[in-house]
Amino acid sequence: ITKENPMFEKYYKALGIVPESEWEQFITALRQELPSTFRITGSRSHANMLLQVLKHNYLDQLKEATAHLDEQVDPPTSLPWYPDELAWKVNLSRKFIRKSPSIKKFHQFLVQETECGNISRQEAVSMIPPLLMDIKPGQKILDTCAAPGSKTSQIIEMLHGDKETGIAEGLVIANELQNKRCYMLIHQSKRLRSPSCVITNHDASTYPTLHVKKENGDRTPLLFDRILCDVPCSGDGTMRKNPLIWNKWTPQLGVSLHRTQLRILARAMEMLEVGGRIVYSTCTMSPIENESVVAEMLRNSDGALELVDLSNELPNLKRSPGLHSWKLMMKDGSEVTGCDPGSPAFLGGFRPSMLPPPDNEAKAMHLECCIRVYPHQQDTGGFFIAALVKTKQAPWEIRRCNSIAKWLPWQPPPENKVDADTSDMQDDTMTNEDDSGVDDFNKETYDVNDVFAKTESENTSSEPPCKKPRTNLGFKEDPFILLPDDDPHWPIIRDYFGFVPSFPSAQLLIRSIGGKKRNVYLVSRNVQALLECAGGDNDDVKLISAGVKTLTRCDGEELGCEFRLMQEGIENVVPYVTKRKVFITQEDVFTLVRHDKPFSNKFSQSTRDQLSKVSGLGCVIFLYDPESHSPSDTIKCNLCFCGWKARTSIRALMSRSDKMHYATLFNL
Repeated sequence: ITKENPMFEKYYKALGIVPESEWEQFITALRQELPSTFRITGSRSHANMLLQVLKHNYLDQLKEATAHLDEQVDPPTSLPWYPDELAWKVNLSRKFIRKSPSIKKFHQFLVQETECGNISRQEAVSMIPPLLMDIKPGQKILDTCAAPGSKTSQIIEMLHGDKETGIAEGLVIANELQNKRCYMLIHQSKRLRSPSCVITNHDASTYPTLHVKKENGDRTPLLFDRILCDVPCSGDGTMRKNPLIWNKWTPQLGVSLHRTQLRILARAMEMLEVGGRIVYSTCTMSPIENESVVAEMLRNSDGALELVDLSNELPNLKRSPGLHSWKLMMKDGSEVTGCDPGSPAFLGGFRPSMLPPPDNEAKAMHLECCIRVYPHQQDTGGFFIAALVKTKQAPWEIRRCNSIAKWLPWQPPPENKVDADTSDMQDDTMTNEDDSGVDDFNKETYDVNDVFAKTESENTSSEPPCKKPRTNLGFKEDPFILLPDDDPHWPIIRDYFGFVPSFPSAQLLIRSIGGKKRNVYLVSRNVQALLECAGGDNDDVKLISAGVKTLTRCDGEELGCEFRLMQEGIENVVPYVTKRKVFITQEDVFTLVRHDKPFSNKFSQSTRDQLSKVSGLGCVIFLYDPESHSPSDTIKCNLCFCGWKARTSIRALMSRSDKMHYATLFNL
């Protein structure tokens, strides 16, 4: 692929997005391959321990190995702007991995830890938006365009904060338009084992109004504290990992997406609580999709939205300010001077909302508060971020049609037709790949086998309600049913594990109407309030997943309970359980990790004594607390394993990848 495009250079040079003295650095960086980056997931109690393993067991050896190679190889380095050294950059190709056993071992470590969710592969600039959302525990958060889920995972980590056990409060709704990509979200989010996560399948620009049940029984529209709009875009900031864009790029590449981006942002504002924050982001450098979208929202919000000054956030992140003025260009390179109806520019898809505002208006909007990240600044992709705070309701919010129509909310609706085929609405949706030259470039892909091997307030209306489109055709998912108070299984489960009275059993749910329950899920209080409105006000919501799998059926005549706990949800419920707990030693931990079904006599005397007091066979909970053991123990984090007591053996009920993770963590 030839990484040249004269029109690209002409357009961005004319915009002056970087000083002339930096242009060669900028364009050279764009032509280089993008290094891989990853995060150590921060919500796990052993994140710091894994960081130490990374540093001492791998990076030190890696530096020695690369020093003997013929070519210069940059060692892995932490991203200077990411908190607590939990994000790293790796620039190793397959060629170098083959040359050194140490490098190959490091690569295997990354793939293994990614598979079990302790490391998350994510492009560096993609990590920025969640860090600028100012997330606090207990908040209600919406990720409007969430797939593949890396940002959602970050959001969940920050929502949980330092909480290691117990049921984290709050709500994270991860939404995705494409049904297949929703299941990618499930794969990503389930690693974080959060009861606060819900996955929905909707068009973000027409996202339905959700309702929740208040403690007094009233139902009220759900408003969010934080919303992330990482919108579909033309993706020219991703040229380093998607070189095909070099050949497909034109100055009009983002024109067809501008209106969709505006509608997503406008709908997000309507769902935002007053005082809440929206973070809008794209992986393009085009002002048509960036500053012009933000400026049009500010212009029509009548002071209800304000840009947040982010200059003091992430001080080590090199960035450029948002643009106050810009140019529009046709495919032939001619400059657009106006977008009046009937003009060549208008017929080419350009609209007045894409034009830069007058200087005094741009200054009043403080467009410089937007963030632009360029590839040459810190060896990343190109990116745009803007944070907006809602200070009051916009005037058009109370006029908004309840069907969430497809026109922009501050514009008068077309007469007699919901989806009028007017010339002003032809660019309403994303064009197909052949027309736009965009192969979904703005979305990250996830391949665990190749992950680091590079060549590696309900709105009312005075107007008649619009007819609701039939959006649920073909949508099939098992229902989400909160466990009823009179469920016959719960008293048995409660007594078997000794759940304390304060355990919120009303937050348990099942996915089947008739027949035997196979799995029981746990959700946060906020998710429960949402599900309590299912089948009524939330009947149109296409729900894909909710909560964390906590109990599963284990039939057996000799067992005192038909259900056992699952490793996925054990950390959420362990503070509420009083029975079947076994506190183990460090050596017992090693035994459980090394062996599949070790005999009981392989465990310490204290562990055997505790096991003898556990009634019958079946599920047990193994706990390790470093503070209650010798200071010389090498395990420095709390551990909680779901286990099984058989007649002569004991085992940990965890996946092979989890066992490999712990073996790595403990250097076994």
